[in-house]
Amino acid sequence: MLRESYRKRSAGSIAVALSLLFLVAASSPPSTHAKTVETVTQKTSAETHKTYEKNYYVGYTVLAAEHPYKDQRVAYKVAVWYPSALSSGKHTYKLGPSSVEANLAVDSPVAEGKFPIVFYSHGATGSGTSSFFICELLAKHGYIVVAPDYLDTVNAARIDEPVAFDGFMRMKTNRDIYWLREYGLNKAAKEGRTAFDYRPSQLADTIELALGWNKNENNRFRDKIDVDQIGLFGHSFGAWTSLLLSGADEKRLDKRIKAVAALSGPVNDFVYKVDSDNDLKAVTIPVLFEYGELEPALGRGDDKKLLYERANAPKILISIKGADHLSFSGGIKGEHRLSSEYLDDDDPRKTISETTLDFFQGFLRSDSDALERLKNRTAGVSSSLSQF
Repeated sequence: MLRESYRKRSAGSIAVALSLLFLVAASSPPSTHAKTVETVTQKTSAETHKTYEKNYYVGYTVLAAEHPYKDQRVAYKVAVWYPSALSSGKHTYKLGPSSVEANLAVDSPVAEGKFPIVFYSHGATGSGTSSFFICELLAKHGYIVVAPDYLDTVNAARIDEPVAFDGFMRMKTNRDIYWLREYGLNKAAKEGRTAFDYRPSQLADTIELALGWNKNENNRFRDKIDVDQIGLFGHSFGAWTSLLLSGADEKRLDKRIKAVAALSGPVNDFVYKVDSDNDLKAVTIPVLFEYGELEPALGRGDDKKLLYERANAPKILISIKGADHLSFSGGIKGEHRLSSEYLDDDDPRKTISETTLDFFQGFLRSDSDALERLKNRTAGVSSSLSQF
């Protein structure tokens, strides 16, 4: 079977390689009349990113969970960011062999109110904290963000755990990237969907776990979650995972999900042609596709439009100026010392985070101003398409 042979290929067969370490959701749209807008822009020195008010301190906690796997229960961790009732303290993210300092109110009480909840799916070899800077920005604006560590075979990062990465693992994962890119999520996409079925299954379990907190009188999130405002977003392999639960795999469709953002996910003529000639036709919620302007590792060109053209409206496609595949995660090189610097001093990541926020603001909270910003944004964007 593919799953077993794939595992035998190497322990990193589900991983995409260190070079792509972190390989790799909504109310009704304001208008019922679809409108297509296409812009191609260049950022000028006079353009600056919009300054977003930070409304909440960011709380952070790590919780334990279990997932059934091969007749046993396998433990995994879940990272959660949320609006905090207390001012921030200090925390250190462990990103494989590197680390980043963050201002977080660890295990603090949740702020007053009910909040939308979004679930983040990391890419192969990554962890639930891979795109921490996006998660923090969402929490600052009143979102609960839940991110599981997936049970991938090889992990170059884990939530709050340092992971060494030696030359042998580098060689294995670099060898496996070709197989996953060219076959598992490409030409052999049908078999790959079976081999990686634990991912959407684990995400579904994590959603049930988190929504259960809302009813648990002993849980800090009791009555804090707005169950009518649920979104998903994921990076690369995590984008694939998120889209499956959003309808790309109809048997896994969770109708409670209101919007989905796919960040630098796999794009080819096979990945969403498993159950039909266009699996994306079953995704009927708003969808955001984001890619980096510079993604040579995936050989992307005009095919960035492929999934957008097959998707239903409302839909948005944004190319981030100066971004590559790893810009959507924290990377492994420790580019910045503080988590805040990933937004304050990093234009591509700032744009990625703000466009993702505007997407959820627009389609989960019905914020028409956010939708206008999303549709008309030029700062940090090299090109965009939208229909909603």
